[in-house]
Amino acid sequence: MAQTHPPQRPDKTRAGPEETIQATELVALLDDEHAREIITAISEEAKAAREIVTECNSSRPTVYRRLNRLQEAGLVTTAMRYDSDGHHCKTFRLRYDSASIRLGADGLCCTVEASDS
Repeated sequence: MAQTHPPQRPDKTRAGPEETIQATELVALLDDEHAREIITAISEEAKAAREIVTECNSSRPTVYRRLNRLQEAGLVTTAMRYDSDGHHCKTFRLRYDSASIRLGADGLCCTVEASDS
């Protein structure tokens, strides 16, 4: 079951049992066109970076920089995918289903809803 975590204090987002994402960092990531394209590309299933590069029609360095920022923010998780031919690659998956941002008297607050898997 998905869980929503309320903000702990202004400009912070409760993102998981032991993590906090800066609300301003989340807004900055969502303001970046390349980061939004990557989020869209991995929203349904985990994908390798080369698949993301092709789908987003972006350069490898651009995709890797954004994936690193998204991963550092705790929005993306990685796993290893092993193919039947013995090859393997790292895949990237979005950790959350939704995020809401609220600007109130106490500052910028966000809530993220974790995916079930």
